[in-house]
Formats: sequence, C-alpha cells, structure tokens
Amino acid sequence: MGHRSTTIAFIIIMLAFAVIWIAYKRPPNQDDPATEKATALAGRVIEAATGEPVGGVEGTIASENSDHSYRLYVSADGRFVTDPLPQGHYVITIHSKNIGTTAVKRIAVTGDLEPPEVVVRLGAQSAGEADETTGRGE
Repeated sequence: MGHRSTTIAFIIIMLAFAVIWIAYKRPPNQDDPATEKATALAGRVIEAATGEPVGGVEGTIASENSDHSYRLYVSADGRFVTDPLPQGHYVITIHSKNIGTTAVKRIAVTGDLEPPEVVVRLGAQSAGEADETTGRGE
C-alpha cells in the first residue's frame, strides 16, 4: 500500500502544478483596468518658424486622469521617448529659455502597439495655448 499512496500523492502534486500553470498562463481579463496596455511615446521638439530640432530642453508629461506627472528629457537632436504610460489623456509641456517660449500639447495614449511620433512645435502659439491632438502624428 505504500507504493500506491506515493503514486496518488505524486498525481495530486502534478495536478496542482498543472492548475497553477494554467492559471498563470491564462490571458488577462481585457476589461480589468489593472491590465491596461501601457505605451511609450516617441517624439521630437522643433522650432515652429524653422522646423529645426530644439534639443537640450526639458519638460513634463502630466496625466489629465490622475495626479501623475513625469519629467521629459529632450536629447540634443530634439528627440524624446517616454516611459510606458497607461492609457489616458496627457499634457506635454516644453519650455525653451533659448527661444523664450513654452509649448503645450494635449495627447491621448490609446494603447496602440506602435504609436505615431508626437511633434511639439515651440513658438507656434503664445504660451499657455494648447495644441489639441489625439497623439496620432503631427
């Protein structure tokens, strides 16, 4: 009887591992907000008058859905990449002391696998005005 008890215990343990593995590998519930897709945004900052890249500036990207805001660093060639952001509406604010202007751009992060490039134009409008977009290109 000892051999039979060992076999039954082994089968029970294997079934427990199978149930745990299936539960772990199951796709997440798509309706659960905790499993929303996060998307990193890539973009560039340009001077509106010339179309030339504006580098070395900093800014913020702030969620309109919560109190979260993130520092945004723009490289010397005017490009930036954000950390993955949850779906929602955001405001990008860039200030350049060299050009003496602030750009504000509203975008929507939709969870697209490959979101289009976001372009922020410095000097396109007076400070504080918003460039409403869906985050889908220029």
